[in-house]
Formats: sequence, structure tokens, C-alpha cells
Amino acid sequence: MKGILENHPLFLSVFLCVAGVAGCAWGVRPEINDLIHLEAFPDDDFRWKVMGLVSLSLVGTFVWDRLITAIFAPEIWATMVSEAKKTTLKDVTPVLMTAVKVAGGFFLLAQGNLLLIGGLAW
Repeated sequence: MKGILENHPLFLSVFLCVAGVAGCAWGVRPEINDLIHLEAFPDDDFRWKVMGLVSLSLVGTFVWDRLITAIFAPEIWATMVSEAKKTTLKDVTPVLMTAVKVAGGFFLLAQGNLLLIGGLAW
């Protein structure tokens, strides 16, 4: 299995899921929340708590995967560490550019201006 830097569909799915949860949590498009029967959060503290739990779940899954790999497959772990040390900014740039494009798309959708979206697409 490829890592998140080489596997764009994996990166996009994780990024879009987190962005979707954040968009629903902050009520960027209230009609979408109504469509999927979500209620508004009672306050910002609860909203940040939910986003913190989502972040903790993602980070915890990553850490648990690496820990189990280090314990049960030390030779694979050593290879992973050596490959991670070789990672440069050039390797991360395509992923960052994709993240910027997706964030820009979400920003345009949040504006609700179809003329602006159509003009940029044209």
C-alpha cells in the first residue's frame, strides 16, 4: 500500500472527510445540514471539542499504526523510517497543491455565488 504522499485518492478522501466534518460543524451551508438532518451545535466550545476528537482520532490511528508496525515488523519499520528521512519539500508539494485547490473549491462553494464559480471555471 502506498503512503499518503504517493496515494492522492487516499489523501483526498481524508482531506475531504475532515473538511466535510468541519463544514457541517461550522454550518457553512445550513441547507446541507438541514438536508442530512444535523442540528446546530449549542456553542463554540462543543464545536471545538468535536473537531478536536476528529483530529485526535486521525492522529491516534496514525500513531497506533506506526507503533504496531514497529513492534511486529521491525524491518519494515526501519525501512519506513529511512524512507521518511529522504522526504523533501519537493515530495510534499503536490499534496499541498491539491489541498490548496480543494480548500479553494470549498471556499467558492461556501460563497454561494454561482457566477463567480462559473467565471473561474470558464
